Amino acid sequence: MDIIIRREETKDYDIVEAVTREAFFNESDLVNKGFPCSEPYFTHRLREKDGILDLSLVAEIDGIVVGHIIYSHSYILTSNNEKVETITFGPVCVRKAYQNKGIGKKLINYSMKKALELGYKAIIIFGHPEYYKKFGFVQASNFNITTKNGEQFDAFMVKELQEGYLGNFSGKFYESEIFNEDLYINEIIEFEKNF
Repeated sequence: MDIIIRREETKDYDIVEAVTREAFFNESDLVNKGFPCSEPYFTHRLREKDGILDLSLVAEIDGIVVGHIIYSHSYILTSNNEKVETITFGPVCVRKAYQNKGIGKKLINYSMKKALELGYKAIIIFGHPEYYKKFGFVQASNFNITTKNGEQFDAFMVKELQEGYLGNFSGKFYESEIFNEDLYINEIIEFEKNF
């Protein structure tokens, strides 16, 4: 299986959003929240605001888009009110029929290498701790970083791309406001009608 990783192009947008929805679809969210998942909306909006288009990548097999990852700008606000630039990835997804074949791993590894080449120095995510430890992520608490609400938990994780970049301060993490479901609930519900 030959996996090609390339930058997402405009022609990929609709299929990437459909792949994202397929990967994240959750029937219970549809019942409880009125929409099955917000990740396709996040992907769509990140292309307009806060997304890093050079790090919006697709995985392709035999000309078929089977996975996607997108990064966005984020930052840490230190206790001295200084902003320290970071980046965040997600959604990252793989079509269900292609999961557990190393495609997600390849997308993540390739994109982290590309991020470093582009000069980014640290990645902060919310993700499954056991999975992301394989990529060198550790709990944000190791760096005295909390969420903007002052929380720390296992799924809140950090990877320095440049060793020592996050070493000498504490602070709160802020991701793109695009990820605030409450703020965009009506737009998310409207966007769901595309599927």
